[in-house]
Amino acid sequence: MDTTPQAHPPPTIALLAFPEVTASVLFGLNDMFRSAGRDWGLVVQGRPGTPLLSPIIAAATVDPLTVANGVRIIPDVAFEALSPPAVVCVPEVFVAPGTPLAGRFDAELAFIRRCHASGSVVAAACSGALLLAEAGLLEGEDATTHWAYCDALAARHPGVRVHARRSLVVTGEGHRLVMAGGGTSWPRSGALPGLTVGGPGSSDAVGPGLSGGMA
Repeated sequence: MDTTPQAHPPPTIALLAFPEVTASVLFGLNDMFRSAGRDWGLVVQGRPGTPLLSPIIAAATVDPLTVANGVRIIPDVAFEALSPPAVVCVPEVFVAPGTPLAGRFDAELAFIRRCHASGSVVAAACSGALLLAEAGLLEGEDATTHWAYCDALAARHPGVRVHARRSLVVTGEGHRLVMAGGGTSWPRSGALPGLTVGGPGSSDAVGPGLSGGMA
């Protein structure tokens, strides 16, 4: 009988793609998460290490879509085909502050709610916090977002405590809501040590050692 411990697959991080996202933030987060565990060994030992996270790009459908600035992408998986991942990440919402959002992100909001209810961590960079609020997850909670969107977030959702000067907020039941104030602030702000990826089927956490290994 084989008693060799079986390695668990790396936690899945679903990066949401929709027309109002920029490729630089979407793919920047994808590259950052893919580097975890892999690139440290490459630059220090000359060979790639074992990947510790598994990011995928999820969207309403797998049809090719054009995102902000005219970049065309092909999602990896459709929302309906994806079981709740360890983490759902909203890269940003590239619209003018105060733009009406009602009816514009129904598929994304339904996916966010379903995954959070199933135990996923829901994280947002930059203005992605707008979708967390639209999904109803931030009511009565602390939050942050890109400085240009703080007033609009507070006005549209008066029940959310918006902290314009905080670059990182971790809140909600089980600390499963994570917001960073800018799309490129994840590594700098220490968002990774605050991001628990122990969602469905995983008890692992992204801690300071992993964060340093991604630098």
